[in-house]
Amino acid sequence: MTEPDVHAAGQGPPAVLVHGTFVGGPETWPAQAPLADRRRLLVVDRRGYGANPAPAGTLGWPVDSQDLLRLLETVGGAHLVGHSYGGAVAAVAAGRRPDLIRSLVLVEPALHGLAGDHPAGRPGWSWSGRCSPGPRP
Repeated sequence: MTEPDVHAAGQGPPAVLVHGTFVGGPETWPAQAPLADRRRLLVVDRRGYGANPAPAGTLGWPVDSQDLLRLLETVGGAHLVGHSYGGAVAAVAAGRRPDLIRSLVLVEPALHGLAGDHPAGRPGWSWSGRCSPGPRP
């Protein structure tokens, strides 16, 4: 089992920050470092980023969300922030264990891969409270 590499700073209620695809945790969240003045800031490197290895066949939101849930269980729950693909990871974890989530912020989450065959996940559709055809390109 691979555990996420976690960069921790500060004291107080935990806040977990999950990065997207292109760079790791510390590179994604430098502007949030001052939050450590009043929170226990836990910046995660998902599998394949930073010092966190990615054994063959172990990449993607299914395994990343399980890694995140183990971290959330360890700290007894946290405020959770996910950016881009990290937003999808955070959304899945929050959906599986809402009892571990104190608050949830998704910044430009890449959720289309989670939509499956739902019409909202298809190009040309937009969300307006229900699925309806969006403007055509």
